[in-house]
Amino acid sequence: MDLYTAKASLPTFAITIIAVIFIGAAIKQPSVITAIAMMFATALSSTIFQVNEKNNLDKLYGILPLKKRERLLARYLYALILGICCAAIVTIAALILYRALNNPMDTLSFLAVLGFSFAYYCFAVGIAYPIFTRVSFTKVYIFTMAPIFLLFFLLIFLAKQPGFLICMGTAVQFFSAHPYLLLLCGAGAGLVFLTVSLSIAYSLSRRKEL
Repeated sequence: MDLYTAKASLPTFAITIIAVIFIGAAIKQPSVITAIAMMFATALSSTIFQVNEKNNLDKLYGILPLKKRERLLARYLYALILGICCAAIVTIAALILYRALNNPMDTLSFLAVLGFSFAYYCFAVGIAYPIFTRVSFTKVYIFTMAPIFLLFFLLIFLAKQPGFLICMGTAVQFFSAHPYLLLLCGAGAGLVFLTVSLSIAYSLSRRKEL
């Protein structure tokens, strides 16, 4: 039902992805499209809350033989499917752009951007969904931008730590020898974010009912 609810936004999202691909081609940086596309995907993943609120679909869900846990699990599954599909599409598009532009691909950088983008998507969803579960979409939509600011301040904080650059150098050396582990790390971190967020959202939804 969430996929059906969000399908009206899919054409707009498809146009956005096409525009992002053209941007990547124009600046000759195909890997950039993965990061930009995943950021737009976070906005698409939240539109179901807007549609639900606008059309008062909670009443419809209320008469269906679905438990609160099942509804939340399905919603997070929708977000995960959306993230995986978006990542797959832009990855294929980026690889095509690399070949079309005759631009040599730095495997380590490309996989790092892809893994980080997917982890960020899950992180952003993980912050937004519990909030929307507790508070109406129109009241807190502005806070969906919070993840990018939190990430920005976290990077600033880490950069000021004495051993950060040393750790980064060690990490680069390790992943240079095992580049595809970057994807596993990104996917693993993303799943952890979604799992923790699901637990929080379920706890908040139970309190809301009370």
